[in-house]
Amino acid sequence: MFVILFTSLSLTSCDEYYEPDEIPPIVGNWVLVESNGFAVTEYDADHYTFYQNCEGVYSYYDRFDRLVEEWFEWEIHYGNELYIYFNNSYLEPQFCYFNYDGRYMYFSPYRDFSTYNVYAPVRW
Repeated sequence: MFVILFTSLSLTSCDEYYEPDEIPPIVGNWVLVESNGFAVTEYDADHYTFYQNCEGVYSYYDRFDRLVEEWFEWEIHYGNELYIYFNNSYLEPQFCYFNYDGRYMYFSPYRDFSTYNVYAPVRW
């Protein structure tokens, strides 16, 4: 019984909007600024937009300088595990750990963040 209760409290559902006091820090617009300690050029930077209703958009410029936007749905499990499910079937679901330090968002495929990408909030 305890295991079921703990599991249900650890998973974040995306069926509804988050309440204002429950909005995770990942909600917002983010641009890649650093990868494994190296700065990323504006041309090579990708963008993530996470909406409060657990939908989002991944955008980047392709080799022909065209803006590509891929819509997705996202979930957070156990506090810092991010799952992204793209609407296009040719894109694999993505998983990473994330950490918000109050200024930047860090994404990593590893729990120890031995490799990582750093995203800054986009100010329009």
